[in-house]
Amino acid sequence: MKRCMLFLLGLSAALPAMADVIYRWHSVTESPELPAFDAVLQITDDAYLRGNVFLDFAGCGGMLCNLAAADAGIVYVGYSFALGSHGHQPPLVMGVYDKFDLRFDRTGGVTGSIRFNTTEVELDMSGHSLWSVNLLRGDPYIGTPCGGPTYCSGATGYFLVDGAPVPVPEPASLGLMAAGMAVLAATRRKVSPWWRPALRPARQHGPGATGSA
Repeated sequence: MKRCMLFLLGLSAALPAMADVIYRWHSVTESPELPAFDAVLQITDDAYLRGNVFLDFAGCGGMLCNLAAADAGIVYVGYSFALGSHGHQPPLVMGVYDKFDLRFDRTGGVTGSIRFNTTEVELDMSGHSLWSVNLLRGDPYIGTPCGGPTYCSGATGYFLVDGAPVPVPEPASLGLMAAGMAVLAATRRKVSPWWRPALRPARQHGPGATGSA
């Protein structure tokens, strides 16, 4: 029994927490304006298990915004194409807006929309089974159609989960398991001698037996 409990305690310390969930872009149609477009979305395991993310910030910053972003579950979103790449971690400190409205299904897909404007880069993409890049522009692309006030668009594709998290028992759950095993072991112990019924001596028979005539 001691060995079982020590094993469970060691297991609770050794088991890793579930990692963030990553969704990767799979291109369907390339756009001449956004050649070789690619994207990645990273969310918390809590958001994945909850099945949705909603975040709507406008020029938000500070501790409360950080806590709200962590609770929403968006860790990172990034993209790349022939003219460059950009990564974004909500919430914005000095940006214009952060708007994420996403739903995650158990087949590994994502529906909804991703919109943010960091003042340096603006991105708008949305979709259901098929996503499209509706708008992408920013200062790094000045001198091209993506440099503003015009914008680039047209790429289509979809996000697919890159390995879903596997829930593992929390230390508290393991403690309950250990307690249950202890109770089970206790019920299987031998009955304590002090309350066993006393055995009566066997009655003798034959010539040496005593008794009433």
